Amino acid sequence: MDSAHQKKTPGKTGRLTTTLERGLRVLQCFDSRDAVLSNGEITKRTGLPKATVSRLTHTLVQLGYLRVSPDNGQFILGIGVLCLGYPLMSGNVLSPSMSQHLTRLAQLIDGTATISMRDHLRIVSLQSESANDVLRRRPGIGLSLPFCGSTAGLAWLIGATEDERARAIRELHYAADEEAVVKYLNLYRNAAAFHRREGYVMTENLVHQDTAVYARTLYRRPGEDLLILSCAISTRTPAGQDARTSVPRLLAGVAETLNDDLRKPTRSRASDRASA
Repeated sequence: MDSAHQKKTPGKTGRLTTTLERGLRVLQCFDSRDAVLSNGEITKRTGLPKATVSRLTHTLVQLGYLRVSPDNGQFILGIGVLCLGYPLMSGNVLSPSMSQHLTRLAQLIDGTATISMRDHLRIVSLQSESANDVLRRRPGIGLSLPFCGSTAGLAWLIGATEDERARAIRELHYAADEEAVVKYLNLYRNAAAFHRREGYVMTENLVHQDTAVYARTLYRRPGEDLLILSCAISTRTPAGQDARTSVPRLLAGVAETLNDDLRKPTRSRASDRASA
C-alpha cells in the first residue's frame, strides 16, 4: 500500500503544479489597460479551455485573488493580489531618491521616465514618472507590457547574460506569435549593433507615431535582476525633434546617478527608504 501511495503522489503533485501555473496565467492576463475581463477573454489570452478557465476563475474568486464586477459580472483583480505584491514592493531595491531623478528626467524631456524589469514575457514598471504621457499608458508602479515589441525588452536582451538571453528567446518562441518574434529579434540585432556604437537603445514610432523611446541597462549587483532605465518623448513638435539630440546625454547622466545608488549595499538602500 505504501508503494502504491508513493506512485500516486508524483502524479497528484504534478496536477497541483499545473493548476497553480494555470491560475497564475489567469492573473497575469490583467493589467492597467485591461482591468476587467470575461471568461471568454481570459480563455483567448491564455489558450486554456473555457471550462478550465471557468473553474480557475471561480476558485480565484473564492481565494480573494479575483472578484466579480457588480457592473457586468466580469472579473477584476481582488485584494489578495495586493497582499502578495506588498512584500515585494516593500523590499524594492529602489530608493526614494530614484523617484526624484526620474521626475527630473521626465520634466527635462517633457516625457516619461521609467525603471523596469523583465518578468517572463512581460516588462514590469518598478518606478515611473511622467511630465507628458506620450505613449498613453498611464505609467505607474506595476504596469506590465508585452516583452516582445518593447524598447525596454531590447535593452534587456542586450544587457542579459548569454544564458538568460537564450532562455528568454526560447520562451518567446514557445509562447508568443512566431511572426512577431522573428520581427522583434531582427529589431534586437539592429538595436545591439546600434548599442555597441552609441551605448543605448533607441526606437521610433514603435508604439505610437511621432514618438521615440530610449533605454539602457543599469548597474546590476550579483544575484539581482537586471533593471532597465527608459524614457519616451514626443517627436511631433520642433521642440521634440530638438530634444532627440539631448535625450541620450540626459539619460546617461541619470543612469550614472542611479548606478551610484544601486552600488550601495542593500542595507544602506533600505535605510534610505525607511528615513524617507
